[in-house]
Amino acid sequence: MVRFWRIPNSTIDRINPWFAAFVIGSPPVLGSVTSVLIIGTMLLCAARIASGELKFAREPNVKAIALVFALWFCVQALSGVIHYQPHTTLLEIFRNTPFLGLLFLFSGFAVSNPARLALPTESGIIVGAFAALIYALYQYLNGMVRVEGLTGNPGPFAAMSLLLYGYCVILVARNRGKIQLIALLAAAAATICVILSGMRGAWLGLILLPIAVFAIYRADLRRLINLKTAFALGTVLILAASVTYPVIAERFEILFLEWQMVGKSNLLGTSVGDRIAAWSAGWALMTKAPLLGYGLDQGPALMGRWTFDAYGVSHGLSHFHNIVIDTGVRTGLLGIIMLLAMVATPLILAVKTPKNEFGKFGYAALTILMLTYLIVGATGRMLGHDIMDTVFIFAASYWCVFIFGTEIADSQKSKLNQTMM
Repeated sequence: MVRFWRIPNSTIDRINPWFAAFVIGSPPVLGSVTSVLIIGTMLLCAARIASGELKFAREPNVKAIALVFALWFCVQALSGVIHYQPHTTLLEIFRNTPFLGLLFLFSGFAVSNPARLALPTESGIIVGAFAALIYALYQYLNGMVRVEGLTGNPGPFAAMSLLLYGYCVILVARNRGKIQLIALLAAAAATICVILSGMRGAWLGLILLPIAVFAIYRADLRRLINLKTAFALGTVLILAASVTYPVIAERFEILFLEWQMVGKSNLLGTSVGDRIAAWSAGWALMTKAPLLGYGLDQGPALMGRWTFDAYGVSHGLSHFHNIVIDTGVRTGLLGIIMLLAMVATPLILAVKTPKNEFGKFGYAALTILMLTYLIVGATGRMLGHDIMDTVFIFAASYWCVFIFGTEIADSQKSKLNQTMM
């Protein structure tokens, strides 16, 4: 009997670059389809490792990162078990199981050398940005006030588009000539997507992400700053502004009006008011159960009771619109510690590792990943959504291949010519 996971590493090595490129570029357009692909890949890698077809990666830095991700799952599960609720807790724990799979994904992609992965990855990023723009303009021109692609929500669409924007800025920094110009246009496409989502909290990333990228590529700034690049950048900014100005003006007008309403009437029912109420409720709840929180599924009910006591109206949102507060309510201080560890550990280990040009690419992309999620999570949902979770895990593992994976790929050359038995 031929088992589907018995695929030669040589075949996997040929598939990896273009499959990864597709997954990296597809989230804004395909939404949860990308999540299914990531989870399926995780399971396939696990099956190949179990059957002996794939070598389980033993790179110490990646093992440390995978351990932190696994501990995040354990803290979630512990809080869920302590605050167990029938019919809901087990489902919430199950939704977090992909955090156990980072090392499986890394093992699968570490078969390929980063030098083989880089060009397809760049292509996937650029194509993904333009595809997202086409879909966003289609939805916007057909009357959708806040575009969402196939993610089902403007929040994840904004986050995934912002992520592609940051990746495109990296391509601008590390390339020259036509590729640099195309990457600049792709960054403009992703910018338009972020703005058309209407998620004002994500707009800050349009400023912060380039600062982070050029801090990493600061040695190349002299090459990047020239008349041709300045002209191209100015043209792209004018193009993006002309398309998005009505949305920007409208969203800031709404923000100004909602801010004026704060303190003059009931907070609830506006974007600003709902967030202030959610943050206030979350902070009050955190101080009463600081260690392990209230469990994985009690947030909306607890927020509803708090807002009823405070405003006379029960208003329970699905989350607290801030990743630290949301994590604190769900899993307490232990959860917050593991959240910070998931963000900091990969970056610290990446900084300490000597890097060639591909390692630098991976380090910049990993920085963009973490910074994007923190920016989005400051006023929205960073984790706890299938797209946000799976893309976070996949991207973290994939960029680790660029930073830590070269030696692993070289050590597996002897297995690249295996054939199915």
